[in-house]
Amino acid sequence: MKKLSSFVLSVLSILAVFTLFASSSSANEKTFVDISKYNVSNISGNATKGARVSVLLNNKKEVGSTYASKSNGSYKVTLKNLNKGSKLYVYAQTKNSLQKPYIIITLQSNKTVSVKNNTPKVTKQTNHSKKSNSNSTSKLVIKNISGKWQSRLANDNSYEILNFDTKDGFQRDVYKNGKLKNNLVKYAAYSYKHISSDVFEFSYKAKNAKPLYMKFTSNNKFTLSNDKNNFNKNVLYFSRTK
Repeated sequence: MKKLSSFVLSVLSILAVFTLFASSSSANEKTFVDISKYNVSNISGNATKGARVSVLLNNKKEVGSTYASKSNGSYKVTLKNLNKGSKLYVYAQTKNSLQKPYIIITLQSNKTVSVKNNTPKVTKQTNHSKKSNSNSTSKLVIKNISGKWQSRLANDNSYEILNFDTKDGFQRDVYKNGKLKNNLVKYAAYSYKHISSDVFEFSYKAKNAKPLYMKFTSNNKFTLSNDKNNFNKNVLYFSRTK
């Protein structure tokens, strides 16, 4: 009888440890949300399967919500009584997620806007005259900032890596001599918007975090500044990594 009791206690202990491990793992579930199309009537896209997708006007009042499909993650939120210029925050969250990623959009009249996360391309300005124009320039069309970016090597052999991941969030790490020295930001929800065709305003969720500004000089290079009007002083230069 004592042997049986000991065996039962051992099994219960193993189950308790397994349950604790499973709960801990599920509590760290990472979520993401993407938008494919939106207008004043609805927003559609993809998110973590089964996640609750909510839309907040000016990040305050909820104006719509739904659940992402449990089979493929697709969702469609119906909106009511919204006008052109409305600033919307689109959130996704599951019961076990520690983070709550979001995207900011601004409604544009009654037309439907399609969001494509493809590789940015350069659109060249064409000269319709017969003679070539030596002053013709290229206009950058940067559509997203996703991926990894590395800063120039400093005098002390240190550099930064920025990682924009739609699933895991934003990370900012400092390396020295090829080794991780400091993790400045980890798995933070982030958003960005165009200031102009080649300048983005970038924000992320962290204590005392302030917006940063990215001025692209090519599809794979940008200058990072904390002042949208100054990209010459106290800046960092980043390039996309492979």
